[in-house]
Amino acid sequence: YLTILSPLFLEAKLGGRSFKKAIKVAKENQFTQLFEEFEASFKIYQSQFDINIDKHIKNLKDLLKKTSQTNDYTSSELVLQIAKLSFLKGQYKKASEFILQHFAIIYKNDNKRKLAILNTLLAQLLLPKQQYMEALSLLKVAKEKLDKHIDVNLLAPILGVERKIFRILSLNHDEIDEELNRLVIGTDKALVHRLDKRERGQGFNSLEEDRIGRLFDSASRGDFSILDEVIEYNFYSLIPKLFGPFTKRKLIILHPKNKGFFLVDEEEVNFYSKKLSTSQIQFLAALHNGMQSKESLIRVVWGYNDYDPIRHDHLVYTMLKRVRKALETRSYWIHSSGDDLFSLDSEVGLVLNRGNNLKVENKKYEVEIPEELNFRQVQILEDLFDRPFSAGDVATYFSITRMTSFRDLSHLVELGYLEKRGKGRGTKYYFK
Repeated sequence: YLTILSPLFLEAKLGGRSFKKAIKVAKENQFTQLFEEFEASFKIYQSQFDINIDKHIKNLKDLLKKTSQTNDYTSSELVLQIAKLSFLKGQYKKASEFILQHFAIIYKNDNKRKLAILNTLLAQLLLPKQQYMEALSLLKVAKEKLDKHIDVNLLAPILGVERKIFRILSLNHDEIDEELNRLVIGTDKALVHRLDKRERGQGFNSLEEDRIGRLFDSASRGDFSILDEVIEYNFYSLIPKLFGPFTKRKLIILHPKNKGFFLVDEEEVNFYSKKLSTSQIQFLAALHNGMQSKESLIRVVWGYNDYDPIRHDHLVYTMLKRVRKALETRSYWIHSSGDDLFSLDSEVGLVLNRGNNLKVENKKYEVEIPEELNFRQVQILEDLFDRPFSAGDVATYFSITRMTSFRDLSHLVELGYLEKRGKGRGTKYYFK
């Protein structure tokens, strides 16, 4: 067993192909626990560099189910990596719940390094809740379990999280910086050189495969060119880093090009690829500024000088319904006091421009909307469609008959707002 064991460990550490070879040899020699450990190490290694998080979470969970119950060391490694990937996705609640479900595995293993990793991860999960002192307590315990000369790779993340908390709380972090510098000085010089190049945004060939690291570096520099990549691969934990810092625990963040919006809170970060119309954005902005009456909303959002309940109430209530529907599970963030007053929850921040918290002054549109338009026609003009559309599209959106939508659109054509092209059911309407 020992004559095969040492070479296998060496093989496994040398890279992907050697990892596979080590797994094969361990399996052939029926070293079950060793085979499980190598297979788990290989899958974890892949998940640390590849950005397809969903695929790796599934693979690691499948592997966790297959791992023998007696092998708590390998099981604890898998649990911690799955929780880390869930954290990267911005699924803070899911990560916490997964850890709690498998707490016994990690403690049964009784490995001080695994416990240090666990405490570091739990501390990070407390940050969205702004529970900073509790997080610092966990980090303190994590450091006590490590050897500062040997466990450099585990100590560095702990110091990094501590430094982040100290900066948030405006505390002096000179001692943490000194400790980080000590770690850097004691690190391989070639790696220090690479880190320096990475800090300056130059990158380096030997870590081209580290796509996760590249995304983190770019987010730290506020590089918005990675935003579409972050969205594509669900790296939502980087959104607060890109758009922050924030003083609010709950956030609505509009995509800079209005391709959708992010909803951020202490449980998770999600992206919704729904383009909000100009009036929907203005509606949210007005509610963010404080309690609004129907009269003030009609003036600020739609630009009408005189409020008429018969004509305008439907406009307000339809907008309220559609914005709440857009926010989905966070629809309760919009409060209504009876039928007359509306506001955005005081704990919710609204971000419309690359990290700047929006403060909108109450103002009317430069072009007054004619009083003769009904609420559907107003919404159509407020960028309801970002493409040519038909009477059928309008009928579906407002749940009205095709004939009613045709009358609405014909009126807008007569007034010169829309241009009509085509014939019959092939007719399309274009904004002038």
